[in-house]
Amino acid sequence: MEPGDLLAVYTDGLTEAVDEADQEFGLERLAREVDQRRSLPVSRLCDEILAQVADFARGMPQYDDQTLLLVRRT
Repeated sequence: MEPGDLLAVYTDGLTEAVDEADQEFGLERLAREVDQRRSLPVSRLCDEILAQVADFARGMPQYDDQTLLLVRRT
């Protein structure tokens, strides 16, 4: 990793979270959400991504763990 790089490690419960139409949050959406907010402090970035997943699922039951680990090299 180079200075400024961001590493995101996640469980499939994030990408496989579904909305009311049974559509998955997906890897592309997760990558896009992380990239759009990459300048935020990692603790806030993590909170915002988890909130995005929760908003996407809109109260649908969570059937798998949802874990996100973010590491930024300074």
